[in-house]
Amino acid sequence: MTDHDRAERALDRALRDHAGDHDFAPLAPETLKGDAPGGVGSRRRRPWLGAAVAAVVLVVASVPLAGLVSSMFNAESSAPMTAEAHRADSAAGGAAPEAAPAQAPEPAGGRAVAPAGWRWESMLDASVAVPGDWGYGFAPGSDWCAEPGHQRPERPFVDRNPVSRFVRAIACPEEVPAALRQVHLTWRHTQPGDVEGATPVGSSGEWLRVGRVVGSAYLVVEVPAAELALAEQVLATAQENDVDPRGCPVVNPEVAPSLGAIADLATASELVVCQYSGAERPNLVGSYALTGDEAQGVLDAVLATPESPAVPDDFSCGDPGSGLLLRFDGTRAVWIDMSGCGPFVLDDGVTTRTPTRATCGDLLTGPLWIPGTTASQDACQPVR
Repeated sequence: MTDHDRAERALDRALRDHAGDHDFAPLAPETLKGDAPGGVGSRRRRPWLGAAVAAVVLVVASVPLAGLVSSMFNAESSAPMTAEAHRADSAAGGAAPEAAPAQAPEPAGGRAVAPAGWRWESMLDASVAVPGDWGYGFAPGSDWCAEPGHQRPERPFVDRNPVSRFVRAIACPEEVPAALRQVHLTWRHTQPGDVEGATPVGSSGEWLRVGRVVGSAYLVVEVPAAELALAEQVLATAQENDVDPRGCPVVNPEVAPSLGAIADLATASELVVCQYSGAERPNLVGSYALTGDEAQGVLDAVLATPESPAVPDDFSCGDPGSGLLLRFDGTRAVWIDMSGCGPFVLDDGVTTRTPTRATCGDLLTGPLWIPGTTASQDACQPVR
């Protein structure tokens, strides 16, 4: 199979199976940590420039322990979405954002420290701090007017994995109206011509997009013109790094973890979840951390997951870098390979397993998200 064939099959799978999204009760992490242990390999900071014109952000395409983690994220609405509403919302960007994570204790020396009451968000080789009460949601795309239309989130939010979303080929007659806008942070890979600074959104000048280039990431905070200082405060915290503030490498592991069998680990006090997606490198699209009972619950679920044969290398038809990295106390790691067209694989370098809802889909929450799965990958449907 040629690279072209693999890419064509992967695109066809994503477009065909996105219509099969399931309903999920909203989540919300009261116990999700904003700052998790793990060193930050900060290479350099670029000076913050506040006067240039920012490029307009385009939403581009690439590719969720319900009972255990459901207390982590609490959406604004308690009603689960219908499948149709979920599909439309994912594409058009509307939804009430999930609640923000509770703040973790400030990390020890040598680690990046977020401002008091703020938390870190990671994307590619950049990290940026946002207020701790910001939620998670989907920023409106150019298809915002498509039925049922974009719904204004009730609180500021961080865009969930924007590089993996599809935008419908619908030409909306105008930009998102000011009445539907909400303060949010979004991002993408840098492109030629990206400039740092503020630019008006639409002709009224009521809203601004404020951009900053950090490493491989182009960060944009959208705010009312009167809140320009907030956008500048957020972007001023941004830093370039090789390892994010929670210990996630900015590039996916190319081989199975080599820290040893997860079966040798009986207890875990912390779990860091890192998501990778897309053909471009670096490809870290987000991370979060769990502690205490939540971390132990995921470990127990992994240990209870049935073993399965490994998928042959030639079975992959997608991006070999897509997947989840689960890091338990920094002593054991599990890689969930999401690159193939068939069943996903959970691998600790010793034993391969078939992911379950508790070890895959329920972990795709907060900033983490994938656009759709096939029937054989149903356990990895993301939390809504």
